[in-house]
Amino acid sequence: MYHTHAKLAILGRAMVVLLDDCEPTLETQVKQPHMTVLFRKAGYTEDELKTFQAYRNAHYPEQLTFTLGPYVKGFDNSDGIYGELRSMCVLLRAVFVTWCEDMRPPHVMLRSRRRPDRKSSHAHPH
Repeated sequence: MYHTHAKLAILGRAMVVLLDDCEPTLETQVKQPHMTVLFRKAGYTEDELKTFQAYRNAHYPEQLTFTLGPYVKGFDNSDGIYGELRSMCVLLRAVFVTWCEDMRPPHVMLRSRRRPDRKSSHAHPH
C-alpha cells in the first residue's frame, strides 16, 4: 500500500498526479513517476490546472492510498494503479471529460522502455 498527496501538475501535454512523494518510495527507473489523469494534444494552461486542483481539493482528501498491479498486456514498463488514487482519476475524468482526448487505464511507468536490439541478423565482414 502506497500513500501520496496526489499533487497535480502539467507535464508536457498532460495533467498528471506526481508520485515522487510516495511512501514507501516507488522503486522506479524513470525520473518523474506520475499518473496521467488528462491528456490532450493542445496541452493545458495554468488557469486550467488551478480549476482542476480546486475541484480535486474540494472533493478528495489530502492524502490518498493506492496499490500497484497488472496493467495492459504489451505495456511491460508500467503497472496499473488501484485503490483511492484510481477512483479519483476515473471520477475526475468523468467530470472533466471535455478536457480529455485519451483515457488509458490509470497506470504509472516504472521501468525504462526496452529498445529493440540494433544488431543486424547479418554477419558483417571485418
